[in-house]
Amino acid sequence: MNNYNNLSQFSKDELIKLIEIYSKNWLAMDGVWFQSIEQKFGMDEAMFHDAEAWKRFTVIEAGRIKKFLGLENNPGIEGLAKALSLRFYANINDNSIEINGNTLTYSAIDCRVQSARKRKGMTLHPCKSVGIIEYSGFAKTIDDRFECECLSCYPTITDDSCCCKWKFTLHEYNFYGWENALVKPISSDFPDSLSPRKLYDILSEVWSAETCAPRMRHNWSAENKTLGQCSVTAFLVQDIFGGKVYGIPREGGNFHCYNVVGDCVFDLTSEQFGDEANSLIYENNPEQSRKIHFAKQEKSERYELLKDELKKYFSKNI
Repeated sequence: MNNYNNLSQFSKDELIKLIEIYSKNWLAMDGVWFQSIEQKFGMDEAMFHDAEAWKRFTVIEAGRIKKFLGLENNPGIEGLAKALSLRFYANINDNSIEINGNTLTYSAIDCRVQSARKRKGMTLHPCKSVGIIEYSGFAKTIDDRFECECLSCYPTITDDSCCCKWKFTLHEYNFYGWENALVKPISSDFPDSLSPRKLYDILSEVWSAETCAPRMRHNWSAENKTLGQCSVTAFLVQDIFGGKVYGIPREGGNFHCYNVVGDCVFDLTSEQFGDEANSLIYENNPEQSRKIHFAKQEKSERYELLKDELKKYFSKNI
């Protein structure tokens, strides 16, 4: 650091005070550029540029904090809590963090931005839309399994005890290869934001006894939703993300199918094996032929059913 020698002369308490000053300076700069655009071009134009700025800055801020803390790629709830507590805002706004299972609720008790606008007789900053960008981007940079939900933020205030409140939900995955299952669709029939992880979430609502292999159907349940779904799922995944389908040899001459897309190896239906899934080997397995698998009429019909149910889901939810 270029200014190390100068800063090293100050005590710990003085440096903490200096951090507070720097934080206020940062927020002041954030405010003056916004108000300059707001006064000349109006609130809508200012909000547009605010959103564009936060799309970039929140990722930069989260990334540097993550590196400083030495957080792993998926540090979960505790990692997000640590990172939120080191944001610039945390130095100048009172806030609270509540953790309940796989959710974290972050509340900004007061807000210097809104307080300043009130003091100057200005309308409040309609920050909800930008806040969604800010908090979602921050959380996903810390751990991309997080989904962010706005519980209360102007102009949609539902909790008068705070200025804004945000809920972060951690989606935990146990299928093989979930850590890197973030490839994008090759088919324009699906949104660019779809990933194998998100597809797993959707299929968890779509898989059924009817899409399960007939020989296993009597054991299928919502608690073991991936049972008997491997081949129809793997080829459907191939339709969406490309790549190849490989098979792990099983008893009776059958194969357990999984996907390889570039360097990404993942198996959306590995959980059906329980503890045995840890011993499955995903290397040096034979590539699987769609033609051979779908020569079985029942399997072809199950594949078409799964594909149709997935299309219905997207037509209802997008």
